Amino acid sequence: MKTNTKKSLIVTGLVLAAGSLMPHIALAQDMGFYLGASAGQSKAKDACSDLGGVGFTGSCDDKDTGWKLFAGYQFHKHFAVEGAYVDLGKFNAVGTASGLPVSANADAKTWQLVGVGMLPLANNFSLFGKAGVHRWDLDVRGRAGGATATASDDGTDFTFGIGAGYDFTKNLGLRVEWERFRDVGEQNTTGKSHVDLLSVGLRYRF
Repeated sequence: MKTNTKKSLIVTGLVLAAGSLMPHIALAQDMGFYLGASAGQSKAKDACSDLGGVGFTGSCDDKDTGWKLFAGYQFHKHFAVEGAYVDLGKFNAVGTASGLPVSANADAKTWQLVGVGMLPLANNFSLFGKAGVHRWDLDVRGRAGGATATASDDGTDFTFGIGAGYDFTKNLGLRVEWERFRDVGEQNTTGKSHVDLLSVGLRYRF
């Protein structure tokens, strides 16, 4: 069976409410180390659109639950460096091809290193943008009848995102963000896709 997972992702819109700029340093501007965790929905755009080319009929799911653990250091009121381990989830298809029962899935994970630019706002709100690199790992598995085929690859590519934060206290804050992980996979082995993650999480500052 030939499994094709070449896809790209749509950019989901993220509308963020914000107040006016504060003339003094808000809670979100405090410097130092922080860590946190987020979870939400990942999506591989067009992950199912090419299956008709291999005679596939059935169901396909290009969305899953994604999550990440992150840590960073804010060295300026407007800038930080951040690293994360991100589980982008698993994308699945189940059906038939050429009269045989078939299934396929692609499991994606990545390590991320980014620079973060921050814009503090009134009432402990802030906006931020990030850009950097990610080191992805992708495992693809296909099954047709009693036969199973697998493929794995890893590599490095560009990642970026935008988000908003709200500080409950000087130490604890909420974070909502959208991120894109470009070119997860290798075209000649596993297939290639951009993967998006829209997530909500908590950040703790030391």
